[in-house]
Amino acid sequence: FGSRFPRGNGQLGRARMGEVVLAASSNDQGIYATDLNTGALVATFEDSAAEPHVFGPIGRNASHIFAVQSKRALWSAWAWGERKPCYRASLPERTTAMTFSSGGGFCFAGAASGALYAWQTSTGCLLRCWPAHFREVTQLVLSEDESYLVSSSADASVHVYSLADVFAEQTPRPLHSWSGHSVSVTCVALLPGRG
Repeated sequence: FGSRFPRGNGQLGRARMGEVVLAASSNDQGIYATDLNTGALVATFEDSAAEPHVFGPIGRNASHIFAVQSKRALWSAWAWGERKPCYRASLPERTTAMTFSSGGGFCFAGAASGALYAWQTSTGCLLRCWPAHFREVTQLVLSEDESYLVSSSADASVHVYSLADVFAEQTPRPLHSWSGHSVSVTCVALLPGRG
């Protein structure tokens, strides 16, 4: 599984890098960070067994990365340059999708039960939990302007939520829903606006 993102202004050791590719596996081999231009291994993050759609950078500045542990209700965070996690926390249930806002201030998670969660990361406060799907959430994506949260599921549906509704309503209702697939929707992607 891979996640590609640009490095922030921080430094890893003494070398400055460009874009880095993160690669993880579900069998506790850790997460490897490789320089996209040179192919050199630049960091290893230990104690991780991650599934697809539950690891990557926390926000866009990429000073920390996260991973939800495979088949466990547990997640960890690593600071750049640190091999061991700097933070570990339990989750309410097994999490199958996770994403962060660009500044890292909010965390959104989807669970095996179909529930969606929203946390404020600075306090760890659970802001919202609601039953969004009938089966496992397969991916979560935030729109570029961070106004919308898109979820896909093994129940063959895709939902779009307004973040204003997510933070204001006890049980947010989708702004849009599509259920035309006959099998699980395994992933979604957003394209930049046109016009």
